[in-house]
Amino acid sequence: MIDLKPFCGRDDPREFLNHPWQEDGATFASNGHIGIQVDVVQPETAAVSATMAGRIQKLLAEARANTIPLDIKFPDVAPKPCPRCEGRGFVIAVECDECEGDGWFEHGSHNYDCKECNASGEIVQPASRDDLKAEECWSCDGNGTVSTHVHLHANGITYGFQEKYLRRIAALPAVRLFVSSDNSAAARFDFEGGSGVLMPVRV
Repeated sequence: MIDLKPFCGRDDPREFLNHPWQEDGATFASNGHIGIQVDVVQPETAAVSATMAGRIQKLLAEARANTIPLDIKFPDVAPKPCPRCEGRGFVIAVECDECEGDGWFEHGSHNYDCKECNASGEIVQPASRDDLKAEECWSCDGNGTVSTHVHLHANGITYGFQEKYLRRIAALPAVRLFVSSDNSAAARFDFEGGSGVLMPVRV
């Protein structure tokens, strides 16, 4: 079974993006930058929201015109470790006592950023996956590395994508990536058991 959690939103105010949903006999997930369809209904998935009904299917239908295959290649340079989790992928985060989680405090008629938590409202310690209090680092999505933009090339055209999304796609079974001659249009990826769309970045 394909794990769809990496393709969902994380604490997105659009709650319907924070979990997979089922629709038309398939299961979908999206965070707004990437969307995926698995061709079976996975257990314990929510019903589709009115906002997302048919949206991924429409994007996939449009991306069916993509006929240029694009090899997924990653930079030879080792990625930089995430500064928030120090490369571990997990953290223990607690509310900052100095600012009571606000990230700032008021003194006289002025507001000041809290230096104790660097205006984040929380005190963060890197942690291991096995720590019961640990949570996945939201800054790197648990990868432990800083995501960069990856430039891929086909037919003399340069295509740009966020590395973290390409790595999620590359982990899918028998995956293939297809683009059009327009490098600002969504790419399509097909894999064993489903398909998806990925939004590009400007190159």
